[in-house]
Amino acid sequence: MNFVYDWNEAREKYTKENKFSILNLNVSYYYIQSTDSDILVLQNGKELLLNNASSGLQSVVPLLVLIDYLTQGLFDEKITDSVDENQEISDVVGKYFLKIIKNRPVIIKQMNDEKSALLTSNESDKISGLIKLIESRNKYHFSQFIIEEPEQNLFPEAQRDLVYYLLNRINDNEREHKLLITTHSPYILYALNNCMMGYLVKEDIPKEVQNELLSKQSWINPELVSVWEIEKDKGTIKLIQDENTKTVSKHYFNKIMNEVMDEYYEMLSYLKI
Repeated sequence: MNFVYDWNEAREKYTKENKFSILNLNVSYYYIQSTDSDILVLQNGKELLLNNASSGLQSVVPLLVLIDYLTQGLFDEKITDSVDENQEISDVVGKYFLKIIKNRPVIIKQMNDEKSALLTSNESDKISGLIKLIESRNKYHFSQFIIEEPEQNLFPEAQRDLVYYLLNRINDNEREHKLLITTHSPYILYALNNCMMGYLVKEDIPKEVQNELLSKQSWINPELVSVWEIEKDKGTIKLIQDENTKTVSKHYFNKIMNEVMDEYYEMLSYLKI
């Protein structure tokens, strides 16, 4: 789907009476169609245009609005086929009928001085199946997202909350949504790890403790997740999940932290106080 087209369609669903809350930032969003204005409402009630907000909000608001719409609102609507889609349907149906006519002698029945071609029972079943297939196009079945480096311009807490939100939205028992994220941020991985670990231990954590965890509504089965690292020296990818838990290996996180801290500790030994 086209991002600009989807954004224009999605934001129309969020009016002043139906604002959209932005993560845990105490900010909400709505759209004014008459003036083509994207509005943010702050905690104190003040409003400002989205294009006057911080770069973080400018990047994350359209993303969140689209995710919300494409995992929920979209499925309550009937698809309006484009000209290309209608032509494709017409071509498929036409070719199928032509195939039927060519593959057997046409049976002609005289009825009220009109001639009509009769279909066999088998052909009728096939056409019914084709019609059902075409009708199924009038409803989306799932959404698939590819998000590149969502951490841009976001503080660590917002990165965490973004991951929790994304997993919460795609964790749908009725629809097999899919999500691909590329990232350089360890905070994205930490948040993902929390959601996988929560799923693994959910039966053992007391309910009162669960309710205090921000990740609770985003827990996900690690078997549904794959986390890969690109090895820059080899140009290959490597799985970085633990063989037993399927969460991101603690050794991988240690490697990241060690690379950052080694130089600090080396210089720390020369510090004179």
